[in-house]
Amino acid sequence: MANASEMAYNACARIRRESTTAEFPQGFLRPSVFQTIDYRDGKVGGWLYMSSGDAFATWSCQTSQDRVEVVTTRRTGPASWARVWLSSGANLSVFVSAISGLAIDEATGLVIAGGHPNPRLRCWFYPHSDDQAFETLPFSLGSNAWDSFPILAGGTNQDLGYPPRLCRAFYASARAGVTFTLGTNFVNYSTLTAADQIGIWVDSWTSVNVSNPLGPATGVLCSWANTPISLINP
Repeated sequence: MANASEMAYNACARIRRESTTAEFPQGFLRPSVFQTIDYRDGKVGGWLYMSSGDAFATWSCQTSQDRVEVVTTRRTGPASWARVWLSSGANLSVFVSAISGLAIDEATGLVIAGGHPNPRLRCWFYPHSDDQAFETLPFSLGSNAWDSFPILAGGTNQDLGYPPRLCRAFYASARAGVTFTLGTNFVNYSTLTAADQIGIWVDSWTSVNVSNPLGPATGVLCSWANTPISLINP
């Protein structure tokens, strides 16, 4: 009988893999099996996590429920995770659409100045896991030693990054007129203008850039989150 420990069976330890995209080139050509999970391992029940640091990937998890084949699709970006609940065996496939043009810190979701992308694919299993904990990851632009980026001068912009982990919300407090541009791999799709505060839903592939087109240098306070929040009530 399974116990309540983090690793219920030793076999569960095999439900994990990490490969660079160079080690898994077939993932660029077609959806390719990345991990096969025996039903005796998966039936412990738990979350199967996926990530694709510095890459844009689409994952397909093929499993069965009551003898019916079920395929669940998830996307992960340069900093994000995705997860699927398992209660049986599964085949996990991945297709890599592109490599990030910038190096991204997976812990923060922020652009690494002067860094070089190191694309890699991961999956891991967390048996008997509870719901994801409430999480916020704040960062800022300013002239202080603790700020993540320099203060935003007039007429300039800054590539910020991507939602990390399971965060899918972006919040910012900024002077009116500061704009945030959303895209994929910083190819821009839409622009939103801040009016004191702004809250945006961001997909795992969504890149965020901030600009100060007109005004004087200004600081910006930001946060990623995995639940709807506000900056005044985090």
